[in-house]
Amino acid sequence: MKLTAIIIDDELPTLNLMKYIIQKSGKVDVIGEFSNPKEVISNIDKLKPDIAFVDVEMPGMNGIALAEELGKLDYKIQIIFSTAYKEYAFDAFKVEAVDYILKPVTEDQINKTIDKIIKRYPLILSKNREGNEDSLNSNITSEVHSDEEVNANNLNKSYKNEDAKNESTKNKNKKNENEVLIYDDSRSNKNQRCNISCLGQFAVYMEYKDTISSNQVKFETVKVEELFAYLTLSEGRPVEKWRLCEMLWPDFPDKKAEHNLHSTIYRLKTSFKKVGFTEDFINYKNGCYTLNVDNFYCDLWDFRKLENYKDLEAANVILIEKVLDLYQGELYGNKAYIWSIDEGQKLNDLNVHMTMKLSNYYIEKKQYDISIRHLYKLLRLNNYNEEVYELMMKCYFYKGDKVKLMKFYKDVRDTLAKELDVKPSKTTVELYNYLIRNLEQ
Repeated sequence: MKLTAIIIDDELPTLNLMKYIIQKSGKVDVIGEFSNPKEVISNIDKLKPDIAFVDVEMPGMNGIALAEELGKLDYKIQIIFSTAYKEYAFDAFKVEAVDYILKPVTEDQINKTIDKIIKRYPLILSKNREGNEDSLNSNITSEVHSDEEVNANNLNKSYKNEDAKNESTKNKNKKNENEVLIYDDSRSNKNQRCNISCLGQFAVYMEYKDTISSNQVKFETVKVEELFAYLTLSEGRPVEKWRLCEMLWPDFPDKKAEHNLHSTIYRLKTSFKKVGFTEDFINYKNGCYTLNVDNFYCDLWDFRKLENYKDLEAANVILIEKVLDLYQGELYGNKAYIWSIDEGQKLNDLNVHMTMKLSNYYIEKKQYDISIRHLYKLLRLNNYNEEVYELMMKCYFYKGDKVKLMKFYKDVRDTLAKELDVKPSKTTVELYNYLIRNLEQ
């Protein structure tokens, strides 16, 4: 069975060349060619291709935006970008593109990309069809192979209950939008738990019930630590083996990267065993690794639940405050992973948005000191936010505290001048002058 592909490129010569090379390979059928990205959107449901070769630089809608739209579909289309600029590689990663080809395109480039797709096609099928078996496990060390074989046997025993478990998971995800679960020992009868801290730092601790002792997990290598950080970010979602290989060893040959991955998985398990954590916390199925989240508590997972909150009210405001307290800084702290940048910014924006909403809630209740406390926390994490400045000044105005209003504005002005060599924005200055005038009346 051949794979099917569409090509989107506003340069007709490039489009024709790509079609010729792809068809010549004899491995992929081109079922659609487009020079206008918007035409792709209107025809995609009819074509349902396996692969989309997408030009990045196009008028009207660029390739990144098109890939984001295609990513919203129920079935997975493997995106391959073609571009003349290497800097688009990071954007390609963010939309989970399989590969990108630098222009001018060559037959060798396209054939290598097609071979990569074909090698992973069983993984593509496994996302949409049940019962597929992955056949990419033939070249691993005997020690790791044995370890994974045991995991596979354990998984086979549970396949009969998998539908019931999936249904249970779906029901859990349909919780009321005002419900947030903070870790509670009553959720587990185990004598040990493993805490993952991601917000402000990255650290993993083993804790034991009825004691105050804890042991930090010491990862054997930086790659082991990065692998676990990525699995934590995935929060129980399956992660393809090939994606982990490309993320951790992008310049390695496929077999070498795969061997390194298996060794790293083994070392990860060893790191946990050294602190007495004996749970089987990584599952392997259909070419994907999955972190068993039932074995862990993670501040990141609870913090993400803030996205479910639409309104603040007396019934949920205390819970929201507790969850906001989890945010102690940027995702993974000073460990800069390129794949975490986008998610880190999203979490920061969520923290700012919900804290501002919480502060406005307390302002409406005329509880200005509580509002100020939350706003100061935002400023400790990020000194440069004009929206926070303005809301803070309003709080002092509502309190009738002219002295603190003046001091706060002076601190803002001095900080901006010292750190950024800029002045407060025009709207901030105008608001300050307005508030001062009205306090003097």
